[in-house]
Amino acid sequence: MRRHRKFALWMGVIMAVSAVTSEVPDDICEVVKAAENTVSMTDFASSGEAAGTITISTGEELTLFAEYVNAGNSTKGRSFCLTSDITLNEASYQYQDASKRTGIYCDEELIGAVDQSGNCYEDLETSQTTDSGSLSRVTLWTAVGTKEYPFQGNFDGKDHTIRGLCVIGNESDPGLFGCVGSNGSVCSLTLEKALVTGKTGVGAIVGNQQGMLSDVISRANIVMSSGCIGGAVGENSGSIVNTTAQDVVVIGRKNTLTTERDEMDRINGIGGIVGRHTAGELTGCSLRGEESRIPYGGGGIVGYVDGGNITSCANYSDLRSSGGDLGGIVDFVFQGYLRDCNNYGNLELTYHSESSINLAGIVAGTFSSNWNDIVIDGCFNYGDVLQKEREDAVDGNCMDSIGGISGRHGGGVIGNCGNYGTVGVITKKNDLSYARIGGAYGYLQVGGIVAGLDGASRVINCYNIGDIEGDIFYAGGIAGRKNMTPVEGCYTVGEIRQLLGKGQICGYIDGGSLTRCYYWKGTNRTVYSRATELNEYYVTGCEGVSLSAARSSLIDKLNDFVEYRQGYQYSELCPLRSWVTGPNGYPVFGTEGEMACPVVSPKADPYETQKPVISLQPTGEPGASNDPTQDPSVSAVPSEVSQPADGSSTQQPAATGSAAPESPSSTVWAQSPSPSAAVAENINVSLRLKVSQELSCVSGVNVSLQQIQKVSLRWKKVSGVDGYGIYRREGRNGALKRLGTVTGKTSYLDATVRKGKKYQYQIFAFGARDGEAVRSRAVTSERIRIPDYAAPTVSYATEITPGKNYLKIKLKKYKGQYLEIWMKKNGIVQTTTLHPISKYNGVFRLSYTKRKGSVYCKVRTWEIKNGKKKYSAYTELKRIRL
Repeated sequence: MRRHRKFALWMGVIMAVSAVTSEVPDDICEVVKAAENTVSMTDFASSGEAAGTITISTGEELTLFAEYVNAGNSTKGRSFCLTSDITLNEASYQYQDASKRTGIYCDEELIGAVDQSGNCYEDLETSQTTDSGSLSRVTLWTAVGTKEYPFQGNFDGKDHTIRGLCVIGNESDPGLFGCVGSNGSVCSLTLEKALVTGKTGVGAIVGNQQGMLSDVISRANIVMSSGCIGGAVGENSGSIVNTTAQDVVVIGRKNTLTTERDEMDRINGIGGIVGRHTAGELTGCSLRGEESRIPYGGGGIVGYVDGGNITSCANYSDLRSSGGDLGGIVDFVFQGYLRDCNNYGNLELTYHSESSINLAGIVAGTFSSNWNDIVIDGCFNYGDVLQKEREDAVDGNCMDSIGGISGRHGGGVIGNCGNYGTVGVITKKNDLSYARIGGAYGYLQVGGIVAGLDGASRVINCYNIGDIEGDIFYAGGIAGRKNMTPVEGCYTVGEIRQLLGKGQICGYIDGGSLTRCYYWKGTNRTVYSRATELNEYYVTGCEGVSLSAARSSLIDKLNDFVEYRQGYQYSELCPLRSWVTGPNGYPVFGTEGEMACPVVSPKADPYETQKPVISLQPTGEPGASNDPTQDPSVSAVPSEVSQPADGSSTQQPAATGSAAPESPSSTVWAQSPSPSAAVAENINVSLRLKVSQELSCVSGVNVSLQQIQKVSLRWKKVSGVDGYGIYRREGRNGALKRLGTVTGKTSYLDATVRKGKKYQYQIFAFGARDGEAVRSRAVTSERIRIPDYAAPTVSYATEITPGKNYLKIKLKKYKGQYLEIWMKKNGIVQTTTLHPISKYNGVFRLSYTKRKGSVYCKVRTWEIKNGKKKYSAYTELKRIRL
């Protein structure tokens, strides 16, 4: 997460007398990393020797840095950092749709133009190319690092900004950095108002990224190529964390889906963040800004995925394509996993070709011959996904696929996903046998979750609340068309506005099965519109439900299915998430999916109004702040609760928690309607008790650590109940285990936990109503991690010297390799991991500027053992007067 200077608690290690301290606001305790001696890039270039960090403060020094790396000098283990903002050019760049060129302006005067192939022109109209050397008023940039000599060091931007970068040509891997090797890292940097063109592997910040990119922003940049291209990174096989592209323009070659592996080269990949992702991790990345554009198709986050993971990423920009496939998160996936990604932007596509196109809120298209190659898990679409009618398509056979989550899904598992946006095709033409699109006859597939489902695919445990548009047969609330694939445990209550079909779950079944799926039981609605006469298909346990049932008993049916399907074939890759009641009354996922229910204005009631419904979009960006790198999609994932040793929680629990999986079966009290504690222990007070709306849910659930291997649970008293049932789950997907019951108090101490494990608790109230044992809905606590080691013994002291103030932290007794410091001042919290403890003999000094007020601090230690992180408990929270 990018740290704003106004609010940050910057932490660092000061071991030398000559420490560097930045100017900071008077009302904050700010600590600056200055662990080693520093030398300027100018001095380093002349001497070739550096004892510590090499600083870069000017454009000339940034050029020296690039020359040093590209000359083949070793950078492994070396640290470089910016000490000020740098402007490389005062020029501005503006892309023009009509000419498909970017104009280069100096003092508002057009001095030249460049196309996506890197060709230069004197203006935006002429066909005569010119040499890039004619742009004498612009300093052209040579990227840092090549594939032969990649950058293998550490580059810290220190939250500074580089402006005006200009790369023009037809070389591969252009950007601020050309190639960052597997040992290299780039962090805490903003690049803005840049122009980058190249052949392939084109990214504003890094062309070819194999190392670590974190806390980086690409803002108001134009990136152009006829090959693989991304708003921040061209090609990635490393890790990219908390990276944001804002108001970027990404111009690439039109792509359409292919299902042939040997044709993958023509899917270059066009992405708001990354063009092509072949390995590694993308975490917490986002595309933002009203000016962000991918005009010829691509993915809001990634263009082409052929490996690795994409987690907790989000698109907030409205995207429109007049060319190839368009996905809110990813264009095309051949292999890889997407988890907990959200699209909030409206997507629109207008296409003029005989080729098939794919449009979807999360992934435009996938293809794989193996079920487990692709997983789309816990992803949600909140934007409208609409294709405009083709007006000048030539005669031919095409298949257009428009889906809330996936367009043409040719492989992999889609699970625990939901759609809220309107999905469909805006067309006035229709044909009773198949859709007519302009001058071309072809198939239109529209689905709230997936448009076309083929091959080794499965849709399981998903829901659609969005409306479906399009006068076509291949339209369904869950799937437009499915071919020999299963769709299981889903529901849809969106309105299907079409004339030709009436299928609520699936438009057309070409084989396979529909199992335990539910739909809004309106007038003239059925499970599907049409079915094949050639292949076998099965419809089992599917039914229509009334609106009141959709908001009540449907949740029991869905949770029954989750329990029934536990341990299914792909449960390790895509574990099923349980259901709770959402803010609009419909079932949504609990803390395993959407910890906070989506901030979406509820639609009008289609069952009660019997009128066309307009899907309302989120007002603003849910959970957004002024920090463009703050990604609310990340907060949708349940976060681990950090616990100090005194048992107080550093994070507030959810207001109401989440309901547990339920069963409709019930157990009747054998004794009186008000059982005693002894009776309660002898009766099966379990989750299988019937849920009664008369019993209020438990609230105010708090979990905290007592000593090192005991967990304390506390909650608020519920009136009119006889006691409380306690369950526990180990890890994210462990089975619920009954711990016992509590009467006469609102606390429970669990002393059976194990070191290093994560636990989550479920609590419900129970009682008797009309002689029957009943319970409230279960509430799920925050997760808590049990430490591996005891808290370290530590002392704190302040040291006042002329011009310098230090907070000294000294470790006396500890286990682990690294120190993690939690600090809070003026309500601002920051957690920072410092250098290895042994390097500084367990003594750390943090500088601050203003000698008044207090800071609250606690620390813990950790190490990596057998490939896993092992943590100590936190020390007690200490108040330190500055």
